[in-house]
Amino acid sequence: MRISEIKNIIKTIVSLLVSKEYKLLIDLDFAKIVSVEDVEAAIAEFESAVSTPPEYAFDNMYLFPTSDKNLICVDFRLWIDSVESDLTLLVNIKRTESGKYVYSITGIRVL
Repeated sequence: MRISEIKNIIKTIVSLLVSKEYKLLIDLDFAKIVSVEDVEAAIAEFESAVSTPPEYAFDNMYLFPTSDKNLICVDFRLWIDSVESDLTLLVNIKRTESGKYVYSITGIRVL
């Protein structure tokens, strides 16, 4: 799996979180494990806004390979009010048979 594609997926998710486009975020999610309400509740606990992290933050993702060579699990620490936080985005990224990369959020929680 290409790291550049993984970063682009995470950047897209973060952008949707920053703009509070939670419905679109879940509409694009291939497995829909979490709901719009789950996302809203996780972020509301911080009583602040998700912000766009600096570019270097995307180099600090935690990647966890799986037995499926076309699936990787990613943990990415979200930035809140321009500061790295303990709120972590948990995502599965899959490469489809056509070569397209898709995501499914498995959680947003403090780790």
